[in-house]
Amino acid sequence: MENTQVQRIQIGEAFSYGWRRLMDNAGPWLLATVLMMIAGGLLGWLSRLTANTPGGFIFGLASFVVMNAIAFVLILMAVDAVAGRDVAIPDLRNRVNLVVTYLVATFLFGLGVAFGLVLLIVPGIIFAVAYYFYGFAIADEARDPITALKQSADLTRGRRWRLFEAGVVAFLVNLLGLMAFGVGILLSYPITVIAGAHIFRQLQGEPIAE
Repeated sequence: MENTQVQRIQIGEAFSYGWRRLMDNAGPWLLATVLMMIAGGLLGWLSRLTANTPGGFIFGLASFVVMNAIAFVLILMAVDAVAGRDVAIPDLRNRVNLVVTYLVATFLFGLGVAFGLVLLIVPGIIFAVAYYFYGFAIADEARDPITALKQSADLTRGRRWRLFEAGVVAFLVNLLGLMAFGVGILLSYPITVIAGAHIFRQLQGEPIAE
């Protein structure tokens, strides 16, 4: 039986909020998403082109770093949005430590999900739901990787079935974006990131800026 805290997680409101905030100031969101797609696609292509060579590893690592750094930019913007701060593409030169923290946490998160998927898939899904909000914890409170992952686990405890439902909605939203000739992902991806920040804020019990 779901507890009252789970009942207060408003999934529909989180995604409609993501749409509204995107439409309020679409420029920075679209620019960051376009950069992530172009850089990730180009570096991924170069990695495949030079597979089984040192260049393949270098381009693969560069793809991981660049794509996740830009993904973190979107998370920073989303955290600002739900907190009522002005939304703009942040200067990462002043946040190198946070980017490195996020990259390390993302690597650990990926290892955990991969290991869980090997164990009959379900443990990987549970791990992904439990620890998903690590990036928002880093962006919001400058947590270190382990503390951010632990904070996500603490916030999601007892609420993970409901959060799994939110994850399914996010997957379907991005799938629809990809089906719209691939261009729709430029809208759907930032919407899901903002929705994630909205839900993170709900889990914290903090007010959400309109």
